[in-house]
Amino acid sequence: MTTINQSRTPMNAALDPSSILQTAFGFWHSKVLLTAVEFGVFTKLAGRRLSGAELGAELQLHPRAVADFLMPSWR
Repeated sequence: MTTINQSRTPMNAALDPSSILQTAFGFWHSKVLLTAVEFGVFTKLAGRRLSGAELGAELQLHPRAVADFLMPSWR
């Protein structure tokens, strides 16, 4: 006999975590955007182009933080 959970799906059926992952990644992306606003990234870039290293220097980021903050792996 197969055990049934509250949604009437067999317990041995494949679970799909995509909706949870979508929520998590949506939060991650919004957190990066809000942090950029808080750091003044868009103000620093207004009307000019800077490399990641130049922007990191203007924001007074530690050089090791530039890659983590300005070049996220999820792009």
